[in-house]
Amino acid sequence: MEENKKTLKKRVMLSNRRQAIATMKAIGCDNKEIATELGIKNAKTVGIALSSKSMKQEIVRIQNKIFQEPQELLQKTLPLALKVAYKLMMDPKTKEAVRMDAAFKFMDRVLGKPKQQVEHTGNLLQQVLQQMNDQKDGKLRIVETNGQDLQDEAADFIDGMDS
Repeated sequence: MEENKKTLKKRVMLSNRRQAIATMKAIGCDNKEIATELGIKNAKTVGIALSSKSMKQEIVRIQNKIFQEPQELLQKTLPLALKVAYKLMMDPKTKEAVRMDAAFKFMDRVLGKPKQQVEHTGNLLQQVLQQMNDQKDGKLRIVETNGQDLQDEAADFIDGMDS
């Protein structure tokens, strides 16, 4: 009877340790941190424990529990947040900058953020052709910058390589 209690106690302790490993992994700890914190001699042992299907399922369950509850809370407060933001936006006593910021945020949420243009300077193709010309002729040549001239220059260069 005493032997059974010891075996059962070991199983409970082991399952508690596995639960601790799963919880620490779920919150983002690496194997070495888990081993150090739980007094396990080798991080590889933690890795082996984490590789089982049941541990992977437990980690997902813990993560869902940890992160689902705050998301549900935020979902519940969303209507109140919208009312507060709308009230600030419409209140003439609110600073103009705050009102405008709220208005733009509403527009971004409803319409989507506007596309932004990115300006690109430099032409990689032109630089490559220039280097190829320099190598071919052994001297510096100027390559025109408009697209057709670049295409013509590339075609000429390729034709020159064939001969």
